[in-house]
Amino acid sequence: MPLEALQTVRAFAAADLQRDLAQLERNVEQWTREAADRVVERFDVSAVVSATYTAAVGELVRYDTSGGAFVILLPSPSQVLAGRTIAYRNVGGSATNVTFDAPTGNVDGTDTLATAGSGLLVCDGEAWWSL
Repeated sequence: MPLEALQTVRAFAAADLQRDLAQLERNVEQWTREAADRVVERFDVSAVVSATYTAAVGELVRYDTSGGAFVILLPSPSQVLAGRTIAYRNVGGSATNVTFDAPTGNVDGTDTLATAGSGLLVCDGEAWWSL
């Protein structure tokens, strides 16, 4: 094969490789965004609660115990798919505990969870666990 023809083939091959690499980079960026969308759970945000409240899966429960302690009721773990979550956040700054209670199953291995903090509750299908 003449030298000119070989150089032309190399030029076309290099252009094809650059085009393919650019497409691959775009695909990786798109796949990364799509994977992040699947991993990051979006929460429905509650109004600030300050009395007995029933939480829902996929919710961020914002609570304020400055007026006194109260209970946040959790769904029964047997009715929730494993891996589903409920987030909670103390927005009042009070050191008074709120109590999380599930009608069946445990919360962190006990009947209830009392906390004045913020966190995430994860269901395993049998119980709720705080992270």
